[in-house]
Amino acid sequence: MIGILAFGSLLSDCGIEIKCATEGLIDVVTPFKVEFARLSGKTRGGAPTLVPVSIGGERVNAKIFCLKSTVTLEEARDILYRREKGAVGTSEKYVQPTDKKPNSVVVREIANFSNCEYVIYTDFNDCGKEKNITPEALAKAAIKSVRPDNEGKDGITYLIDVKANGIHTPLMEEYEQEIMSRTVTTSLCEAIRKLKQI
Repeated sequence: MIGILAFGSLLSDCGIEIKCATEGLIDVVTPFKVEFARLSGKTRGGAPTLVPVSIGGERVNAKIFCLKSTVTLEEARDILYRREKGAVGTSEKYVQPTDKKPNSVVVREIANFSNCEYVIYTDFNDCGKEKNITPEALAKAAIKSVRPDNEGKDGITYLIDVKANGIHTPLMEEYEQEIMSRTVTTSLCEAIRKLKQI
């Protein structure tokens, strides 16, 4: 069986291709630590997102989307890649990047994890991850990402979804408090409403 490991936005919105290819879910903990160490590209307007990290972070609650037996490893990589690139429904194929650009999507795999022959997940080159990021920098980027025209595709909504899925990282509490402090609000939902009115 092939699985897709979800520890970020996939948990709340996996996309139609992954949904149609999935026949079951497994609750797991990530085999690596993650943290809000990447500022997204065009899909989330520079919002902080979770990525695997080698320094800091925490192993977090995750799910494996168990794919139907008819889905090959190559097809699984393709649908995960398209979901990450905002190209669901196209014919784009995943090609292992040979460059070291910060926004190059890297689909990694783990063999024999949690009853799956292979589990794949999204990562990025190290140059695409922030070093020594602070709650203040995260809050600033999340606030900046909130715009009237990107409904649900901002850093604060992402943080709300992450919390709702029982995920916690070392930076999260201070990150959340910093957002509310900077927006003079008492909740993340209130912060979004206020920012959209500005």
